[in-house]
This record gives sequence, structure tokens and C-alpha cells, in this order.
Amino acid sequence: MTDFQGIISKAAYWIQIYASDEVLFALRTWMQAAFGDAPPGVSMRFLGELLLAIRRDVGDPTTSATVVDLLALKINDIYSVGLAATLALPEDQFLASHDWVPPWAGSA
Repeated sequence: MTDFQGIISKAAYWIQIYASDEVLFALRTWMQAAFGDAPPGVSMRFLGELLLAIRRDVGDPTTSATVVDLLALKINDIYSVGLAATLALPEDQFLASHDWVPPWAGSA
């Protein structure tokens, strides 16, 4: 197990105990996307959604920050390459733009 995998595993353990449902669901989505071989852009958006959910949990639940706002702190050219506009699409349009169907689509 890599250091990163160990960190995620420990975080996931505590998230399932203490975090809100929003954080739990965002973590589940991000992890299942990784297991489902999601394209990098999809994984990046789901990671941004997880970070935003955590921010709401430990900070301001009424924050107006977005996934794009959070990812722009790490991706210098997020606006100049059009990534911000793609990340801001509704989820169904975003996934279609990446030609990726989540493994949980259609499951009960």
C-alpha cells in the first residue's frame, strides 16, 4: 500500500464515523470513480466535490465556494484552457463530455 492509499484508507475510516452524509457520499463517489477507471478530469471533479463537502462540514455550511474555486487553487491554467467551464457543467453533461458512464449508473 502506498503512503497515499494509507492516508485515504485512514481518512475513509474516520469519515464513515464522524463526517456528514454529504462527505460520506462524496468520498464514496470519488473512490468508486477511481475503481471504475474514471478519466482524470472526472476524478478531479469528484475530488473537488469531496473537498467542498469537507469544507462545508468543518467550516461554513453556507459557503458560496464551488468546485472550480477549490481546484483553481491547484490548477494554474484552469480558466485559460476552458477546464473551469467544463467542471461547472451539471453532472450528467459533465460525464457525457468525458464519454464516461459511472459504474453505479442504473443501480438501485
